[in-house]
Amino acid sequence: MPEANNYIHKRCDMKPFLIPLIYLLIFNLNPNNCFSNHTDIEILNQLDDQIICAGEQLPLCVNAQSPHLPLKYKWQKICQPSANPNWSTYTIQNGLGGNIIRSIYRSNDIIYAATNSGVSISNNNGITWLNYNTANSNLINNSIRDIFIENGFIYVATSMGISISPDNGVSWSNFNNANSGISNNVINSIYVENGVIYVGTFFNGVTGGVSISFTNGMSWVNFSTADGLGSTIVNDILVSGNYIYTATVGGGVSISGDSGNTWQSFTTTDGLLDNTVRSIYIEGNVIYAATIKGISISSDNGLSWTASLVHNEIIHPSTFDVIYKDKVLYVATFGGLSISTDNGISWLNYTDANSSLSSNFVRSILVQDDHLYVGTDGGGITVLNFSFTEDLSFNSCFQFTSTVSEDNCKYQVCITDDSGVTITSNQISIDVIECTQLIPTLNQWGQICLGILILIVGISSIKNMSPRFLRRI
Repeated sequence: MPEANNYIHKRCDMKPFLIPLIYLLIFNLNPNNCFSNHTDIEILNQLDDQIICAGEQLPLCVNAQSPHLPLKYKWQKICQPSANPNWSTYTIQNGLGGNIIRSIYRSNDIIYAATNSGVSISNNNGITWLNYNTANSNLINNSIRDIFIENGFIYVATSMGISISPDNGVSWSNFNNANSGISNNVINSIYVENGVIYVGTFFNGVTGGVSISFTNGMSWVNFSTADGLGSTIVNDILVSGNYIYTATVGGGVSISGDSGNTWQSFTTTDGLLDNTVRSIYIEGNVIYAATIKGISISSDNGLSWTASLVHNEIIHPSTFDVIYKDKVLYVATFGGLSISTDNGISWLNYTDANSSLSSNFVRSILVQDDHLYVGTDGGGITVLNFSFTEDLSFNSCFQFTSTVSEDNCKYQVCITDDSGVTITSNQISIDVIECTQLIPTLNQWGQICLGILILIVGISSIKNMSPRFLRRI
């Protein structure tokens, strides 16, 4: 994609002749008539980035000529977070139950955090917290390893079984190996779909693996390596469509298409970076696996893998969590947070040294709406409010309102055919300054120029009047 700044910032120069000057000045004051001569896409109404003031409103338009007809337009705002974006951090000093956060969930604008000291819940985006533990509730254990919400029920995986709350943490029902038959009491991961509970458990030397309950925790069906599972230590589990996906220790990624009765495991032999996988994420038909050596990606349900990230591309090779959402890849590592907005070509790495990230040991991440929630080991929760890519308009024009806070944003227009396939695209960078009353805006400059022009025309007209007429005045 060509650099927009090479051709889009054009000044409309006034001509030296008086009568044409009136026409040209008025014509050029109309922002619809100053445009670049780019052959593929002509982005109209470009402003000189040195005189754009915060709060100024002007339309951005595009004029495209292409043999592909009919054309469709899509304007987007693409923002790269700065080295120190708008972070907010919540710890035990802010009322959070514990500073070790193994999992975060958000449902109906309520944040749920799995901490080392119980369950923490906030209904005002982290400003205040309600904490539930073994001291103030019948929660089975304070060491919360994972959390999931479905239909108003809270499901938590602990080091001594699972607890389920129907009333947002006030009361809990507890299930373990002794009272329900779950394979192991150390529950690493929990996932719920349509009332069916799926858990990945630890191996205690006797049992471990995957347990599934169709009775809301009262009874379980257990699966282990004897059923084809890659390992009896399962770090993560999720369900997508008809498949169950697990991230295991030493056994790679195990997938079942028949409710756990049979499993197919994929390892380094199939291209996986490492057989110890800490987290797994599904986006469409693509699997993202966070291993101890980086991220592996499969687009054929595990048959083959590509290494999207290796140790020299992200902040740390030991990855704990991965999310791919809205074409942005987020990776939690032992050395910080890594984000890619171009499918892994380049990376933004955040640590406690170059940002307000509360801890370099990032255990969990959650992306929802315009918020990135980062769960750390020892630093509580850090929240980043962002909007990397936002669709602005599907017309040839949209109204641009400049703000200083969007200095890291570019505006992109995409031209697509009728089927939505992009034919071409182009970007514009607009620098914004905080103007004072001593610096006229673009519209004010136009009014000043027009006033000067009228004054010049008036003086010229007076000079051309006959002396006889002047004497009569």
